[in-house]
Amino acid sequence: MPFLRTAAHLARNGAKPHNLLRTFASSARRSEINKVYSSAEEAINDVKGNSTLLCGGFGLCGVPDTLINAVKSKPEINGLTAVSNNAGIVGSGLGLLLESKQVKKMIASYVGENKVFEKMYLTGEIELELTPQGTLAERCRAGGAGIPAFFTPAAFGTFVQTGELPTIHNSDGSIAKYSTPRDVKVFDGKSYVMEEAIKGDYAFIKAWKADKLGNLMFRFAAQNFNGAMARNAKVTIVEAEHIVEVGEIDPAAVHVPGIYVDRVIQSTEPKNIEKVVNAKDPAEALNSLGSGDAASKRERIVRRAAKEFKNGMYANLGIGMPMMAPAFVDDSVEIQLQSENGILGLGAYPQKGQEDPDLINAGKETVTLRPGASVFGSDESFAMIRAGRIHMTMLGAMQVSARGDLANYAIPGVKIKGMGGAMDLVSNPEKTRVVVTMEHTDKKGGPKIMKMCEFPLTGKACVSRIITELAVFDVDFTTGLTLIEHAEGVTVEEIKSKTEAPFKIQQPTPPSSYAKVVIAYPPDTLLIESDSSWTIKQGARLSNQGDTLNHPSSTGHKIFPRLGDLRDIAIEAGANHIHPSSTIPTHPIMARKAIQTDQIVKLIVGAGQASPSPPVGPALGSKGVKSMDFCKEFNARTSNYLPGTPIPARVTVRPDRSFTFELRTPPTASLLLAAAGVEPKKNKLRGAGNVAGPNSKAGMSGLGKASGGQLAAGNGGLGVVGTVSLKHVFEIARIKQGEERLSGLTLEGVARSVVAQAGSMGVVVVP
Repeated sequence: MPFLRTAAHLARNGAKPHNLLRTFASSARRSEINKVYSSAEEAINDVKGNSTLLCGGFGLCGVPDTLINAVKSKPEINGLTAVSNNAGIVGSGLGLLLESKQVKKMIASYVGENKVFEKMYLTGEIELELTPQGTLAERCRAGGAGIPAFFTPAAFGTFVQTGELPTIHNSDGSIAKYSTPRDVKVFDGKSYVMEEAIKGDYAFIKAWKADKLGNLMFRFAAQNFNGAMARNAKVTIVEAEHIVEVGEIDPAAVHVPGIYVDRVIQSTEPKNIEKVVNAKDPAEALNSLGSGDAASKRERIVRRAAKEFKNGMYANLGIGMPMMAPAFVDDSVEIQLQSENGILGLGAYPQKGQEDPDLINAGKETVTLRPGASVFGSDESFAMIRAGRIHMTMLGAMQVSARGDLANYAIPGVKIKGMGGAMDLVSNPEKTRVVVTMEHTDKKGGPKIMKMCEFPLTGKACVSRIITELAVFDVDFTTGLTLIEHAEGVTVEEIKSKTEAPFKIQQPTPPSSYAKVVIAYPPDTLLIESDSSWTIKQGARLSNQGDTLNHPSSTGHKIFPRLGDLRDIAIEAGANHIHPSSTIPTHPIMARKAIQTDQIVKLIVGAGQASPSPPVGPALGSKGVKSMDFCKEFNARTSNYLPGTPIPARVTVRPDRSFTFELRTPPTASLLLAAAGVEPKKNKLRGAGNVAGPNSKAGMSGLGKASGGQLAAGNGGLGVVGTVSLKHVFEIARIKQGEERLSGLTLEGVARSVVAQAGSMGVVVVP
């Protein structure tokens, strides 16, 4: 009824009926809404001194340099409180405003390599409120969402919580002021710290695209803090690489709706890269560890750390040695790396010339994306971290205590790097396993594994494992350390002399996993794999035959078939110590329960190269299949392929443990790479093998064409890494159409899917 009365009133006053609904809709004259300003100087004209300025970016990625430069040219804008993950570097980003003394206070998580920033802080020229990176992102998000405060597990038990972080120093380096203590509340038996929201007066944001209504799109990892900060401030000013007309941004692709944005300008400053790092072969990767004795130590640590990664794991890596570990992960191990600046599915370093300023990792190094990767803002990144979605985080350390306390961000009065995301990463050790990689002693030879940490804590009772060049320790938060491995040639006495914290010794004392032995127990089979020589020192007793193995020695892998139930096996490797994974349970390994229904095992194996080693042996052995029988038949049936061509096999295992298997054609990706003349290598970037991301041209409507009639470009961030012809595409389509699951599609339909996959890999289709 109120609507009808309103309609009648409008009619009496001459309103036309067809215009009636327009009264209740958004303005149809959208051309009058235009948030674009002609210059940065015009857009910042009303920015006042002593304001709180939120500045997006991570390192030099996604930094609004055009706006920052405009502020630098107006020295009257001073006394600023700047909120940013970090303050850029010397001569770039917010570092410019620090050098011009226009910033009086920084709220940040990381000082990093900005020596000017560090010196200003330690000599009292600037106030610093260090905040964990995830907490900083959430404080910005909360401020924009109308939430005054929240509780987080990050930083409990640290100086952040207790209010012992120096915020202002005197000119002589003494401490003039400390941080404010945080309130603590317990939920479900776990302690949480209360943090207040940040509210900005102005936000400087860097976007990839913006329309005249202020709708924003970000590109790859340049989203970082930009999204949360854009939603926060009273006045949000955006510099965009591309300013487009209203309607040119797909509504589903909008990262920040225009309601949050007040002004838009054209970005004019070039994008910078802080650390250009390119793909390396294994020898080059080793060179990056340094030289001499230091390099030898780090290589031991990194190689051992690589063995912590398990198939299907989501992992986050800290700066330094943890970043190097994936280069040494076995090719059979499939992992997904998360980077706290907003990437899931982190790829290898790019080939030279294919670096992208919008693709960096947490160490500010250039990276690529793997197929299936996703990108998001820093607030979402740390939400998945705090929630325990990450299985393992690997970090460096200055000190670790006997009970698993971690210190890795500051030496009071001497060195301040900032905690970055580490406090968030270690805040949920119940779900996220924390592994520390570090040299066993400091530069002066002093211990780094302590009874209690002397440096400010990053987290309490959070480290589960410590890996050094001398030893590997497991950490129990209640009972302390246990030595579980030590390097070849290193004695327990040497380890004790270089370790302040007391530790128990696993009996019998294990050798280092640097000489690794892996043992698998498929039914009726003992499988041994090692990268060093090994010897069976105690036989495998066959519970149903009363027999034992002789004591063979070998190197590499060895299979002992049809042994029955196995027990009481001991194997020595390396320096004649019993390996922990080789200390077999003293109870019999029970025979597997007979399967009742058909089971399916899916494998991808190189043509003519099937062997009982992983993945074939363990996958089939766990189902009771004699893997050697499969290998012989598989190799015979794939003899017509080029050796090593990846061939998917679908194995059906019957209840009586007999099996059949069907072969499928090689994966489309492998066929495309072969046609492009690019050699793939799993987990390492070689050509297009690990390149991900959508085509840079959207809306593909024809084979090899983008919507504008252009040839389909490769990966938008990495450029072209290989080419194939339409003839290749149709040849591949004919091969794939032979599969039963695709037989219902037309040849052209299959070809279109081949083109789509080519684009996602960086392979361009040409006529």
